[in-house]
Amino acid sequence: MRIVDSWRPAIDAPDREVTLTEAWLRWAQRLPDLSDNRGRGLEIIYAGHEWGGVGPDIRDAIVSFDGGLAEHGDIEVHLDARDWVRHGHAENPAYEGVILHVVWEELREGYVGPPAVVLKGRLEPEVELVEAEQRTGEDGWPCEEALGEALPADSLQVLQWQGWQRLVESSNRIESDLAVMSADEALYRGVLDALGYSQNRGPFGRLAEILPWDSLGRLLEGWGTRLPLAEALLFGEAGLLPEVTTDMEEGAARKVGELRKLWKPLEIGPMRRSEWRFHGVRPNNWPTRRLVAASRLFATLLAPPPTVALQKAVLRVAETGSAAALEELFRVPIKADDFWSGRLDFGRPASARTTALIGTARAREILANVALPLSLCIARRQANAVLLKGVREAFVTMGSVAPNRITRYLA
Repeated sequence: MRIVDSWRPAIDAPDREVTLTEAWLRWAQRLPDLSDNRGRGLEIIYAGHEWGGVGPDIRDAIVSFDGGLAEHGDIEVHLDARDWVRHGHAENPAYEGVILHVVWEELREGYVGPPAVVLKGRLEPEVELVEAEQRTGEDGWPCEEALGEALPADSLQVLQWQGWQRLVESSNRIESDLAVMSADEALYRGVLDALGYSQNRGPFGRLAEILPWDSLGRLLEGWGTRLPLAEALLFGEAGLLPEVTTDMEEGAARKVGELRKLWKPLEIGPMRRSEWRFHGVRPNNWPTRRLVAASRLFATLLAPPPTVALQKAVLRVAETGSAAALEELFRVPIKADDFWSGRLDFGRPASARTTALIGTARAREILANVALPLSLCIARRQANAVLLKGVREAFVTMGSVAPNRITRYLA
């Protein structure tokens, strides 16, 4: 097929980088014989989706170099490749996930930056474009032929089946994790990863290495009130437990003092505050508030051992046919007079009080991506038909998760 009149890139150069970004998203998977500046063949598995926030122009792309393993990451778009250095992207942590640099002009000698692909001359109207395999219709959506003119109920059934297959695939990945760690450890690490969102997944992963569940759970055993100790251990090892200072507000000073009395550094030194990302993160999602949420999950709602509490909740779903109690297991509400209701950090008040550290939407995300796949894995290992029924009922009856940038992009 050829580029159609509904979209005409300029022959000499796009007017703006946004034009080049739009061109990439629409045509990248149909451009033949792509290669990067290192001479490697480039296959575009998924061109990514446009990102309007701070950081790279395109997120969640999937590419393969020379037929190798698929790489998932970000794409930065420039008319001139030298803008990578000019704009300071090389030193900016927000661009660490860039796996491809899409540029218009030819690269100059001495180029420094990620693997680059040049598009000048590739988007002219006379260029033949190959139709991507298994795509139909002008826009080439893979689902178009499968769904077509299907009734909404039929389409929903197809999508539910695809969702179940995704859950099974997640369960298979967890199965491999259980060869080297306990189910409790897998749940703990999965929840911390989910609480990290995209901006702090790396630091939360490092925290799970420094303070694994085997250590945290053992330290919490025997404590009548586990929550203060859980907060002290998580904040202390994360490097986010400050010293008490003379200018600190009285309530915060008292809270910090109480936690510092409980915290004793473990064998591995604690993290540094600089490892965590606060800039560009919604205040209610700051790692400090997520650590409080983790403390309350594993000290109270998922009281040790956490997988026992999880299995009991899934079995209740099998009995009642409702996932409401299971969702409540991962929701962390917060009372109006709670220390963290009106604070983002120990010394940072919030502009408004909040009612939850983990709301319903994030609780459902944790269920869909961590708790239910792990429960399915446990059900298979135990050959537990009732637990399997609970997983299936929860999958069908659980409410939808909040829209994210991928679903908004598709919509």
